[in-house]
Amino acid sequence: MHWIVRGLAFGAALLFAGASVAQEAATYPNRPVRIIVPFAAGGPPDGIARIVAQKLSERWGQQVYVENHPGAGGNTGTATAARSVPDGYTLYVMSTGFMVNPSLYAKVPYDPIKDFAPVTLAAASPNALFVNPAVPARNVMELIDLIRHNPGKYSYAQPSTGSTPHLSGELFKLRFGLDLVTVPFNGAALVVNSTLAGHTPIGFTALPPAIANIREGNLRGLAVTAAKRSAALPEVPPWRRPACPTRRPRPSTAFWCRPGRRTRSSNASTTTPSRRCRCRMSRSAWRR
Repeated sequence: MHWIVRGLAFGAALLFAGASVAQEAATYPNRPVRIIVPFAAGGPPDGIARIVAQKLSERWGQQVYVENHPGAGGNTGTATAARSVPDGYTLYVMSTGFMVNPSLYAKVPYDPIKDFAPVTLAAASPNALFVNPAVPARNVMELIDLIRHNPGKYSYAQPSTGSTPHLSGELFKLRFGLDLVTVPFNGAALVVNSTLAGHTPIGFTALPPAIANIREGNLRGLAVTAAKRSAALPEVPPWRRPACPTRRPRPSTAFWCRPGRRTRSSNASTTTPSRRCRCRMSRSAWRR
């Protein structure tokens, strides 16, 4: 956990090199700080946000809490974050959809360049392909043959339109010309639950939400979208040719905030609270 919080600090230190960190961070925060997650509870962005919120609460002596704003492939929560006051009291957890959505939607309710300032990359993981144990396929090639012999019968669940699990599923369909129904959900936890119940017999999510059920045998892991096996699930093979798509999407989670700006009055410089937020992260997060 320390590396995630220190990662926030390192990104802040780079962004604020040359600033008077001690002076700017002296009084921040003096009230609760919220972290906006644009997806439902239970997925990787939510889990990471809650771990970081707990650690920052302990170190800052102020409440840091998570708000979930799911919907529209992450656009709803992102728009909420983009409209927030750049005072340093709202942080935003970004997933890969933040970068993908502007190319999927005719218009998104935010400007990915102007509305946010990056703090740090928190985590990245491969995606996982898994099935309900009732599905008579023990590996990816058997699953491909099963779908081909039963066109339109099977469906796969994915956590959000435009997410890397969604892209993995669509690449899978395109690569092998499969008639496979796509079922979108508002979060990885819902994908796992739907696959457990057999409503959608096939699932694609980032690896972390599926680990426990694959280990316990409640789901059958067929592959991870990586060049080698994952240490978290060494029994699940990586996608290899010919079963591997040309690309291996990797979900990424990063922390962003509303951008601050420096202004000058006479010979003195002032910094917005948004910048002070990242400065304070720089000071507190390096301490164990």
